[in-house]
Amino acid sequence: MTDGSGAGGFVTAGHCGTVGTSAQSSDRSGSGTFRQSVLPGNDGAFLAATSDWSVTNLASRHNAGGPQAVSGSARAPKGSAVRRSGPTAGWHCGTIQARNQSATHPEGTVRGPDPHQRVRRAR
Repeated sequence: MTDGSGAGGFVTAGHCGTVGTSAQSSDRSGSGTFRQSVLPGNDGAFLAATSDWSVTNLASRHNAGGPQAVSGSARAPKGSAVRRSGPTAGWHCGTIQARNQSATHPEGTVRGPDPHQRVRRAR
């Protein structure tokens, strides 16, 4: 995806970095810089890739098998199956149980509608 200036990159959580900080891919093959980051209030960020990082549509499943292809986005209704992935919590599947929820973190409160949907994990 690209941001408003045409920079290639991807969307991630705001708690992953602040504007201007750099990040490196897990395999150290590329890097990027946070161009936008919001936390508290929302929990979203855009990481612009540098020229040495080829951005793909593959999300890491963090030790749960090979990468997962991702394409498009849409607001999923309550009851929809969802997946989330991160290096700390890993790969999890679940079901959207509620919307417009709030979550309080040391950095502040994150408010809905979408950043922290209440998700029931699949067993």
